[in-house]
Amino acid sequence: MFYSDLHLFEGLWVSVILAVALDRHRKWVGGRISKILRHSGKSRGLHVRCDGYVVIADLLALLLEDDIFMSYDDLAEFVRSDSKKRYGLRDELIRAHQGHSMRCVKLEHSATRLVLGGYMPCTAVYHGTTWAAWKKIKKKGLSRRSRTAIHCAIGLPGDAKVKSGMRCDSECIIQVNMADAMRAGLVFYVSDNGVVLCQGPIRPRFLQLTE
Repeated sequence: MFYSDLHLFEGLWVSVILAVALDRHRKWVGGRISKILRHSGKSRGLHVRCDGYVVIADLLALLLEDDIFMSYDDLAEFVRSDSKKRYGLRDELIRAHQGHSMRCVKLEHSATRLVLGGYMPCTAVYHGTTWAAWKKIKKKGLSRRSRTAIHCAIGLPGDAKVKSGMRCDSECIIQVNMADAMRAGLVFYVSDNGVVLCQGPIRPRFLQLTE
C-alpha cells in the first residue's frame, strides 16, 4: 500500500470513528431531552402545560444544568431531524408529542380525539411487546402502567406511514380492534406524530396476536 493510500485509509477511519461518536452523543442528548419533556420536567421545576408544552428557554437552562449547551437553533435542528417526529415546536415552546408519565399532561389537550364516523386513520392499531408480557396481557388486557396512555402504531413495522409508536425490539405484535373498543366506550386519541393513544385499560376481547 502506498503512503498516500494509507493516509487516505487512516483519514476515512478517523471520519467513521467521529461519525459514530457524534451519533452516540446525539442519542445521549436526545435521551436527556426526552426524559425532561416526558417524565422529569415538572419535578425539576419546569412549568409543564396541560398540552405538554414548556418554554424553550427554560428547557435550555435545565439542559445547561446537566452540562449540555444547546442554542435555540441547535434545538430546532434536533427537532427537525428527528426521524420519528417525536417533538414539536410552537413559537417559543417545545413538547414531546407523546410518551408522557407526568399526570399534568392531558390527552384531551395534547392529542386529537378519534371519533367513529369522523376522523379515523384506521380501525385497528398495533402494540409491540414481549412474549412474557403477552402471557399476562391476553388474560388481563393492556394497561398504561406508568405512562399517561397506552401507545399504539397505526400500522405494522415496515409500513411507510408508521413513524413512531412501536418499539424496534418488540418480540410480538398485538392488534387492537380499535373500532370495537370505541363502540364499547373506550376513547382513543392520535398524537401529532401519528401515535394512537388510549388511557385504557383495553380488555382482552379487543386484542389478538398478529401472525
